[in-house]
Amino acid sequence: MDDIIRFVDREEDRLQNTGLLNLLGKKKLMIGAALATKPKILMLDEPTSALDRAVQVQMIELLRGLQVQHGLSYLFISHDLKVVRAMANRIIVMKQGKCDYHFVANDQDYNVSVIPLL
Repeated sequence: MDDIIRFVDREEDRLQNTGLLNLLGKKKLMIGAALATKPKILMLDEPTSALDRAVQVQMIELLRGLQVQHGLSYLFISHDLKVVRAMANRIIVMKQGKCDYHFVANDQDYNVSVIPLL
């Protein structure tokens, strides 16, 4: 539990002179709350949305670290295929609520079939 508190309560995630959490801090707070139940899998719905690229990289690094540290699996939902590619081992692309493509992240088919979607 101490590692979750350290993960969530970081000075750099606070807005200057207010003590309020910035957007990254708020997202981390929600992830920390979910980790308190010691799950095996977390569903992350757009965890990097509304973050600029530099902060997205920080979030991805944090999620990867938590994944290793806590033995987590993620169901990672995102419209940002670059972020998906950075996070995923297996990828399902959905279209109109149905599975349109299914890939292992390093498949060549992924590059050929998904690039038109970018």
